[in-house]
Amino acid sequence: MFRKKTVLIIGAGASAEFSMPLGSDLLNKVSQSLLSANIKNLLARNFQNALIAQLGDEGRSLLQDHGKTLSNLSHRFKTMDAALHFLSNSPGAVKLGKLAIAYHMVQAERDSKLAKAIQGDDDSINRCDQTWASQILSLAMEETRRGDFVTTFSNLTVIDFNYDRVFLHYLYWAMQRLYTYNSSEAAEALSHLKIFKPYGSIGRLDWEGHENSLPFAPSSAELAMLVTRLRTFTEEQDSKLTEDIRNAVGEALVAIVLGFGFHRQNLKVIRTSTLSRKKFAYMSVYKVGKENHEAIALHMTSALGCEAPPKLLEVTAYGLLRELGLAISLAAS
Repeated sequence: MFRKKTVLIIGAGASAEFSMPLGSDLLNKVSQSLLSANIKNLLARNFQNALIAQLGDEGRSLLQDHGKTLSNLSHRFKTMDAALHFLSNSPGAVKLGKLAIAYHMVQAERDSKLAKAIQGDDDSINRCDQTWASQILSLAMEETRRGDFVTTFSNLTVIDFNYDRVFLHYLYWAMQRLYTYNSSEAAEALSHLKIFKPYGSIGRLDWEGHENSLPFAPSSAELAMLVTRLRTFTEEQDSKLTEDIRNAVGEALVAIVLGFGFHRQNLKVIRTSTLSRKKFAYMSVYKVGKENHEAIALHMTSALGCEAPPKLLEVTAYGLLRELGLAISLAAS
């Protein structure tokens, strides 16, 4: 159980354990989608057909006016967020980029390990149970009585830089499958989990009980509606959300950072002015060269408001929680 206030910061590297695209993968998919939709480019043909089918002449105009520019420029940046920030003075290019992101997020959810696991695929079920999300759920359930499910996540805040919903939906599904909760109990418990998504998402999940919700891995989705739920870095930095995120980071006594890209714009979002001598921080830096670790530790110590530098492990998100699960449990209890 998370008895002390804990903040979990997750990036695309974490969702990759569910076979969701990394930032670079999404960038490439969007870029490919905007190229000429010839017979060999199935990615472009499928996206552009869906775009025109739903938006008609507006979709054609967006592709004609901004497709080539956005496709060419996207390769100059590390993430789609950065590319759309650069093009923030071109509303049409930003909208086209968001439409492409929404389309590929829906496709990625459908192809994810979680979607296959929910359908009963045994290999996918095992793989989902060997992810960082499963480890977080195990930490939350430690020393918890079944009847106290409402408070299970009350001290945990999630800052999710991803557009997808795999973490929340995994918790909902796994609480029922592994811990015998019914759907209403799982939904009630998760309603107390605070989740901030700086760049939005493709929609609230249907079981959350909100208007205009979207099931996980939907069979169809209205792209124009999904776009209204996504934000660029330019749009996010003017919102109250940043203040709430920084307050949550400042109040936390435990910080867990998984699959984070350490991009400057994201560091600005989480940076708190509150210093805590008692804060413990743990971070995965999978495939990040050791030469960068000192700089990362320095910047994250400041951003998270720690007095002592965070513990860095060059492992996956799952690997960090598997190796440091005991330390995290003791720090958060």
